[in-house]
Amino acid sequence: MSAVITPTPGRIVWYWPAPNDNIPALAGQPLAAIVAAVHSDRYINLCVIDAYGNHHSRQNVFLSQSDEDAAPSGFAEWMPYQKGQAAKVEQVQSALAAAISTDGVGVTTPAMFAETDGTSASETGLVNTSNDSAEQTPGADASEEAEAQQ
Repeated sequence: MSAVITPTPGRIVWYWPAPNDNIPALAGQPLAAIVAAVHSDRYINLCVIDAYGNHHSRQNVFLSQSDEDAAPSGFAEWMPYQKGQAAKVEQVQSALAAAISTDGVGVTTPAMFAETDGTSASETGLVNTSNDSAEQTPGADASEEAEAQQ
């Protein structure tokens, strides 16, 4: 993933404790952590929840933003779902930028929003398929008729 996810207080991340970290954890499993404060896109303060549900604070924890990051021991990372959502947003933004640059006027078509799994744009909710523009407010015809008779 090339996009950086901006951390904000309250977001959930995974915390991988260092071997010498005295936080009870199950082998091979991350611990849930809540972002308490943000120093930068790479360093955050955490409220870490151990394997027994107790909380521990950790300051200036490295937040790995990609699989290529050389993470020190005792680091945090985004959960796979969060990484997937960020990748989808990046894909849509790239497609939008490409469509705007190729047609010159910024008009995009619903087809560009189709998911790679075959989901159409209308199924994803990105396109309004109802005929809202043809609907009128109740009583609109009566008021138009009244104006025409005057």
